[in-house]
Parts: sequence; structure tokens; C-alpha cells
Amino acid sequence: MAIVQTAVRGLLSLVLALSYTGALADEAIKLCVSPIVQVTSSVSIRESPSTHSALVGRLTPGQQVPLAGEVPYWYLVELAGGNIGHVSKRWTDTLDCATSAPVVTSSGASFELDAIDVGTGLSVFVRGPDFTLLYDAGSNDDLAKGVKNRVTEYLATVFPDVHKVDHLVLSHPHRDHVELLADIVRNYHPSDVWDSGAYNDICGYRDFLRAVAEAPQIEFHNANMTTGNETVFLASKTCYGNVEPTSQIVLHHGPRIDTSPIALGGSAKMQFLHIDGAQHSNTNDNSLVLRLELGSHAVMLMGDAEAGGRASPSSTPRPTSVEGKLLECCKELMRADVLIVGHHGSMSSSRRALLDAIGASYYLVSAGPTKYSSVVLPDQVVIDELTSRGMVWRTDMDDESCKTSETKIGEQNDDKAGGCKNVRVTLNDSGVRAAYFP
Repeated sequence: MAIVQTAVRGLLSLVLALSYTGALADEAIKLCVSPIVQVTSSVSIRESPSTHSALVGRLTPGQQVPLAGEVPYWYLVELAGGNIGHVSKRWTDTLDCATSAPVVTSSGASFELDAIDVGTGLSVFVRGPDFTLLYDAGSNDDLAKGVKNRVTEYLATVFPDVHKVDHLVLSHPHRDHVELLADIVRNYHPSDVWDSGAYNDICGYRDFLRAVAEAPQIEFHNANMTTGNETVFLASKTCYGNVEPTSQIVLHHGPRIDTSPIALGGSAKMQFLHIDGAQHSNTNDNSLVLRLELGSHAVMLMGDAEAGGRASPSSTPRPTSVEGKLLECCKELMRADVLIVGHHGSMSSSRRALLDAIGASYYLVSAGPTKYSSVVLPDQVVIDELTSRGMVWRTDMDDESCKTSETKIGEQNDDKAGGCKNVRVTLNDSGVRAAYFP
């Protein structure tokens, strides 16, 4: 009998010990939410996951509140009295509740962002200590391919030690954003290619998709399909003077694009804030809007995201427009030092509400001499609005003299506007600096 009692007592002790250990483990892994190190004042706590909802409190640096859950762009936090509040993921992070809140530290990293002068189009190259990224490469006038491709010549001249672009992002399939990309895919061997998923049967986009399909190392990401192979049928079409027969290609998909931050290296990450792979009559509505965190600084790249029709910057964005959707979902996620201005500085973009939310001090406008419909961009009223807020840098300065320049990067004296007014932005612990380059 004594043996049985001893065994029972031992078993009870073991159960209690395991319960206690489990309780400690549960307590140890309980997560809290605290402001990130860049926050110097406070983070708003909202009643619901929207910047338009009521303010119910503030979270100050070093303060922690228990994590209650999460939804896209927002953490749910436990408040006094059992109430639930919502804080922006942009300005907060999770940590073990037993851990002290983070303190400001220096990354020591330096980043370069180059807005390449491609004439009437857009191409932005970003290099950090341990990654490279290209956002768009297209033009409506500087259309040379192969060894005369303006973007490949720029990379070969300015970054001769770069032989690989890790991430290639196509904002949307318009010629002034995609036409020069196929050469980049074939010569700079990207690991990940990011595309909205909206199809546009133009020659440059078809060539871009073929180049991606030819490279089995590429993980192709869009808004419409997750991991697996996709067969794409290409109808017969005349491109670049040649009749292309009906054909099919196979794209190797990685995970579907979502709003989760994606690490680019030890001190950088990217996050897609607008993702839309549906077919729209206006492909600008498919623009992948990308935010880069580069050390302690941030950059917003808008593609051709619009706010509605052509109107004054003081006009309110249409709720169904890309700018309207961004202001509804992501207002507290958009703060940035540098803005790659949407739609080449058109009045269809860059409303004051969006510019207020971003709060940039540096504005880069990529434009050229070719008209969009009947308008040469940028619109002066947009340039005036940007100038009132910070420093404006434009790739279209001196376009006429650039056509015959003997000193521009890439093919010279080619009667094209591209190659002269590239813009270099350097971001590091010392701050942000911008200049025309070279």
C-alpha cells in the first residue's frame, strides 16, 4: 500500500511539474506589441483597422501591450478593461513580453537608388550591401534592344561588378515600364520576378514572359497564382518586324504576392502595398505599389498608380482608384523619405492626401518627350505641388540637347532623349542625399 501511495505522490508531482513548466513556457512565449525604434513620439491605437476609425489611445516608445491577433496591415492589442485596439504594423513589431522594448541602433548600411534616364518611361535600380533590385525598365522612345539597351548599358557602365539582379519588379505591363526588361532577365539572372498578373498582349510584355520562362531558376510571383507551373498561350503576332507563331510557354510560380514584408538582406525589406491581378481597361490600375525599407529610411515606388482622372492635386482621390485604396488600407504604412512619383508626374496622380500620408522630402520624376495622349508629362501643377514639399529631381531635364550628347551613358548621339539625367539617391545613417549622375 505504501508503495502505491508513493507512486501516486510521484505521479502527482510529475503532473504538477509538467503543468508548471508548461505554464512557464506559455508565459515565456506570450507576445507583446511595441513601437519600432524609428518611432520618436507615439503610435496611434485605433478602434478598428482603419486610419479613419476613432483614436482610443497611444503607444509610446518602450511601452508594450499584449498581442491579441492580427489582420492585414494591423496588430490587434489588448487594452485595459478587456477592450481590443488596433495598431499599424508599419510602426510596431512583436516581441516576447518578458523582453525589454528595442533601443535605437545603427545598421551602418548604405544604399544606392538610381533613377535611370530611359527617356519617356521608368527604371529604378536599388543596391544594398547584400542585394540588388530593379523596378521596371521601359520606354516609349528609347527602345534599343540587346547591347544598345539603355538599362543594360547603364548597369554595365555604372555597376560593372553587378552580374545579377536578385529581385526584378514589373509594376504593370505598359511599354514604358516593360519594353527593356527582357534583356535584363536574360543577362542579369534574377532569382525572383514580381508581376501584377494582369496580361497585356504587347510585344515587350510577351518577350518579358518568354525570357522568364526560359530561366528555370526564376520564381515568378503574381497576384493570381501560387506555387506551381502555369502554361501561357501566346497568339500569333507581328513583333519587331517578325511574325511570331502561336506558341505556349511555362512559368514557374513561387508563392503568390501578398502584403507581408519580404527581407532583402540584413537591413532592408520590401512590402507591396497595392496588389491587383485582375484585368482592367486601364492597366495603370494594376500597378504594384512597393515600399522599401532601407536601414532607417524608406522609399515609395508608385508605378503608374492613379487617383482618378486628370485633376488638381487638391482634389480628393476616387475611393476606387489606387491612391484611394492606399489611403483607406495603408495610410500609416506609407511614410517615406523618397517618393518615386506616380505616372511620370501626371495630374491623374499625386493628390495632396497621398503626398501628406507619405511625407517625403525627396521626389523623383521619370519622364520624357513623348506625349501620353496629347500631353507631355510631367504636368507643371504637379511639379509645383512637389516643389512646395521638398526637393524635386527630374530625368527629363535637357531632353532636347541630350539627343545629340556625346557624354551620356549608353549609346551616344542617337537622337534619343535617354541617358543624360540619371538621378542617384544615397541613403545611410548620415541621412539622404540626391544628385544628378554622373
